[in-house]
Amino acid sequence: MNTDAILTKRQEQIAGLIATGHAQKEVADILGISIRTVENIMRETYKKVEVHKASELTGFYLCNFLGLDYNEIRKKIIETIVMTVVVMLSIIPNYNIRRNNIRNARTSGRYCHYSRGRRTETAYNL
Repeated sequence: MNTDAILTKRQEQIAGLIATGHAQKEVADILGISIRTVENIMRETYKKVEVHKASELTGFYLCNFLGLDYNEIRKKIIETIVMTVVVMLSIIPNYNIRRNNIRNARTSGRYCHYSRGRRTETAYNL
């Protein structure tokens, strides 16, 4: 992603509408231009910013609009994911023990089975 890319007014306008969740057809209707024009401008914007998806362009637009550093945000997101994984790994062993006890308690009992109009009860213990 080229965080130093400078967009034209129209590219910025369209990127802003895409970033706020509008579809390309809606953008064309709002701006009073054809959908083909929106597609062409988006293609040029993708090239200029060096992204491939609308979600990446949204990240670029929001970082520039809010004056945030994209690389810092990425680092914070990665740190958050790593911390979440570490916390989950510390919880999982206890979780599995409790889950197995609950499963054993729930699965012992009886169920009814109907065969040729007759009802039979069967005990089970998984």
